[in-house]
Amino acid sequence: MEKVLLRLGFTLTDVPDSHLCCGSAGTYALTHPDLARQLRDNKMNALESGKPEMIVTANIGCQTHLASAVVPLCVTGLKF
Repeated sequence: MEKVLLRLGFTLTDVPDSHLCCGSAGTYALTHPDLARQLRDNKMNALESGKPEMIVTANIGCQTHLASAVVPLCVTGLKF
């Protein structure tokens, strides 16, 4: 995945403790939710420490679990 992103012109940054799990690990987030949230929060802190424009993963489990830590943006003043 890194080679593809580099070919597309993205700049990649090193992540502290990149070897550590996000806490999803298959059913782990379901069977151990409190510990999984702690692992997720630790991973998000590491990922966000470099102030990235975006965070990319090739693993759908990681994507879903990490996304659960993100507060959606609320845009006010829109008219429909």
